[in-house]
Amino acid sequence: MSTEPAAAHCSHVHTATFHARQALAIDAHDIHEVVIRLQTARDKLQGDEAALQTKLNAVAERLRSLNESLKVHRDGRPVADVVVAKSLSVLKDAYDVTRRDLAAELDIATEELQEYDSRLKDLADKEREKRIRASFKEDLISYADMLDIAKVEIASKVTIGTRSPNASGSYAPRAVLANHLALLSAHSEYGDGPTFPFIVDTPQQSGQDPVSLGRMLDTILKRAHSGQTMVATESIPDNWVPPEDCSILQFGVKRHVLLEEAFRPGVEALNGMVKAMHEELLKQAPVADEQPQDGDIPIPDAGDDEDE
Repeated sequence: MSTEPAAAHCSHVHTATFHARQALAIDAHDIHEVVIRLQTARDKLQGDEAALQTKLNAVAERLRSLNESLKVHRDGRPVADVVVAKSLSVLKDAYDVTRRDLAAELDIATEELQEYDSRLKDLADKEREKRIRASFKEDLISYADMLDIAKVEIASKVTIGTRSPNASGSYAPRAVLANHLALLSAHSEYGDGPTFPFIVDTPQQSGQDPVSLGRMLDTILKRAHSGQTMVATESIPDNWVPPEDCSILQFGVKRHVLLEEAFRPGVEALNGMVKAMHEELLKQAPVADEQPQDGDIPIPDAGDDEDE
């Protein structure tokens, strides 16, 4: 006779160890807990569903009531038409109020504009403006001749501060240069503001030939009405002779100006000029609450990167 626990089912004998039975009991307990949690969640969802259904029924009943109310006739007209008409009336009233407010603000702005226009007319000197426009046009034509710009490249009607719409091709950079030089000339003769350095970057754009490039350099360095002139050019014509007061700096290394060892000496060299420009601007600016203290302009750190 066997000593192993046995159970007889379906005419078969099944045997199971104690550990197997323990594992099955644990699994059955876990499954039972899962079933209880799912049943609880189901009951909660059923309650939520019932509450939503009650709300839905109430909303549907309210909609039916409203629809029945809109079908009612008063004085031979459906209530729905009265509601629509009233809504349009309310919107029209709101629009009229907003439009009146905006119209009032617009009237105030228009009055201020008329006042400023009147003051501007009192300050404007028509004869002086006429002289400036005539002088600018003469200077522009003169610079165009120096730069060998064809007459057809210059607009018949010259407007101060705008580029000639006719200029194209290699003439375009020279036309832009002539415009800027004419502006500097007008400022030198009629302006009363500070004069800043004139910086020209790569005048040989759009394929300037050596003769045209030399002509541009001569016009910039000899004819520009500016306190200081700087020109950055990729090349210099072989036969071009610079003016006596012109210093040429050759940069054989890419981004040589930005090398760290050249940064601080460059800032120190510019420090005096920046300080003088700052003081001149303060003379022409309104008095502020806080004025900068006397002394040199702070010199920033050059940084660790050579190219910064």
